[in-house]
Amino acid sequence: MDIYARWLIGGTSPINGDVTATGWARWLDLNTYSLVLDAESIGRVGAVGTVTFSLQYQSGVPELSRVLAKRSVSTVSLVTTTGLGNPRRELPLVEYGFTGVTMTRFAHDGVSGQDRPTFAGAFSYTKVDIKQTSYDLRNGVKTGEQRASLDIAQAIFT
Repeated sequence: MDIYARWLIGGTSPINGDVTATGWARWLDLNTYSLVLDAESIGRVGAVGTVTFSLQYQSGVPELSRVLAKRSVSTVSLVTTTGLGNPRRELPLVEYGFTGVTMTRFAHDGVSGQDRPTFAGAFSYTKVDIKQTSYDLRNGVKTGEQRASLDIAQAIFT
């Protein structure tokens, strides 16, 4: 499973990464991600969710640190993919669209035993749209799709 992320600063200016996969070219390649949402904060003024992530050094890493320094508000798209079908191709499993994004942490996280340094970061968000797609595992044909949306401060879940 691969994890790709795309930051759009001001909604239009992308931070480019090193991904070459069709459909996600120049996105950032993440090692891990975790969504955190405190249920008690939903509907409260100023409430936000948090996403933590890690990635190895790639072309977009310096720009991520500048985004943190500027406290820029942006949008982030994140997708997990899997290889299915014959011929094998990458297909999206879960897609997230985060809005009201502010970087809250970005740090060098040491070396993971890989060939490049590892970084860890976090961002807050005020709204998330989620799309989960299911496939026939034998041939990669799409069999269904589910969508959900959560506006945290407004406590609106659809």
